[in-house]
Amino acid sequence: MLLTSTVSQRLNQADERAVILGILADAKQEIQWDKDCSSILEGIIANFNKIVKYITQNEVSSYVDTCFTAANPLYAVPVLALGLSSPDSVDRVIYWLTLSIRDALERALKDASKARIDDFIYHKYSELVTSLVFLREKILNVTNKDRTHYRTPESLRVIESSFCSALTAALQHVYDSVVAGKDVDLRVLSLFIAKSRTIVIMETTLLRYIVKWLCSQEESAIWDRIAQRIFTDNSIGTRDAEALIVEVASSASKADDLMRCFGLSIRRNPIVHRICCTKLFLQRVCEPSLVLVLADYLHTAATMESYVEAIKAAVSIWSDVSHVRYVAVEQQMHLTRVILGLGRWIT
Repeated sequence: MLLTSTVSQRLNQADERAVILGILADAKQEIQWDKDCSSILEGIIANFNKIVKYITQNEVSSYVDTCFTAANPLYAVPVLALGLSSPDSVDRVIYWLTLSIRDALERALKDASKARIDDFIYHKYSELVTSLVFLREKILNVTNKDRTHYRTPESLRVIESSFCSALTAALQHVYDSVVAGKDVDLRVLSLFIAKSRTIVIMETTLLRYIVKWLCSQEESAIWDRIAQRIFTDNSIGTRDAEALIVEVASSASKADDLMRCFGLSIRRNPIVHRICCTKLFLQRVCEPSLVLVLADYLHTAATMESYVEAIKAAVSIWSDVSHVRYVAVEQQMHLTRVILGLGRWIT
């Protein structure tokens, strides 16, 4: 059996075509889905420029490319993301990233939803998510050295399209698993979706795409539970949770969207409560339509006490002399809309 830690060393020492092909054949045999093959892939990337001097392009496809397509993205993508810093092989690394994400990310995300993944594997998935989130920036940096001819590689479009299909397929898999009576773990999907607010997809963000997709699914208590567990998950940090909830709330086109994403969590989740009752009403200037959506959601989901407190806070600020004197007209108009929106439901 091949000792994975020796791949780089063996390739460094090899100076014959047959020997290199033998090492690559051993590496290919060692790579298995559930096995951490990071060191094998690192060795191949580090020695790729040497490898291509000894073997044909067809052999590169058969012996090298297949190592990256066979590997679990959980292990392959972080290694490849680091490999983007190797200027001599960057085009091939982007190609391997595209193959890995297009062909295997869906399976990896479905695996992540299996119940009771241990802390070590969760940490590995966290590394994967971090790598995925920063891929766009890294790929654009290495492919746009000449700033006068800025371009977005087609491979990046394929990668980001694959994010959409992989995530929605994984969410559908979660739904099917719950219907079948199986336990699921949504921590990884929640983390990826929370971080996806910065990933640009087709003039929107991956997060907004997922919110729209979830809200378009049929009326179902199961879909409601899945969405609410994803968007109110306690395992992500407070800062990410706040940014996530602000973005989700801002994405809503009607109160039903917020009911799907947050449900009654506004009554028990302090972050949801603070953002929907205070931050978006009193510390931001929102679109007029969003003010009405939030007001309708509070009327439906919040306690009467919270609803009244939100109105009192808005009226208190709106009627303050310093607010009238020093605050921008846009903020005054926004606060007026908040009071009118919330006041519609007072009887």
